Amino acid sequence: MNKQYIEKVDDVYRIAGTRVWLDSIVYTFWRGQTAESIAQSFPVLTLEHVSGALTFYPANKSHIDSYLKKNQLDSSPRNQVLAFWLSRSIFRLPQWWKI
Repeated sequence: MNKQYIEKVDDVYRIAGTRVWLDSIVYTFWRGQTAESIAQSFPVLTLEHVSGALTFYPANKSHIDSYLKKNQLDSSPRNQVLAFWLSRSIFRLPQWWKI
């Protein structure tokens, strides 16, 4: 059976069944985090979710790269600071909180 790990909702690629954007997984992976550490940073995700997302990306690389470029935060200092803190998982929700 072929399981779908990525879904497109309102022109945003998300991890299926969650509100976590594929962008978050890809950018975190590019910064050198392992699939295991990414799964720990997003309590709503399992290692299977993260591995599925990391498999989806190279299989659709050209399309996802253009999607990421189109949706990239602009380079204003305010957005750079916001992206930095969000990437540090400092705003993680408690595990009982369902996203």
